[in-house]
Amino acid sequence: TGQDSVYVYQVTRPDSVHIFWLLPQYVVVTVGEILFSITSMEFAYSQAPKSMKSVIQALYLMTTAVGNLITMVIVEIFSAIGLEQYLEFFTFAGLMTVVSFILMWLAYRYEYVYYTETGVTSVTNPGYEEEDTQKSD
Repeated sequence: TGQDSVYVYQVTRPDSVHIFWLLPQYVVVTVGEILFSITSMEFAYSQAPKSMKSVIQALYLMTTAVGNLITMVIVEIFSAIGLEQYLEFFTFAGLMTVVSFILMWLAYRYEYVYYTETGVTSVTNPGYEEEDTQKSD
């Protein structure tokens, strides 16, 4: 007949959940972002040589942009395929777990560098011993 129909499905009653239920989630995420950001920027600044401090800070801030890009790509792919949203959340949780293990491995092997007025001092993680690739006779 050439007429289009629109169906409305109501999941919850309008205004049945108060907006202030979001407040605790935003507070927790904001506090976590503040603590993580300050710690990460201080680490990047303290481990960079004098001539590279601003470049390292810029690279650190660029990681936020790359993370947002990854999120956007995953959301668009899942939306285009038509997968359920819970699969998207499990994908993000799985990616965070994998990246966390990679970061733990990198942190374990990391060699701290201290830049002082007299020179550069480096300190190796006392729990990490690099494998000797040469055979002793």
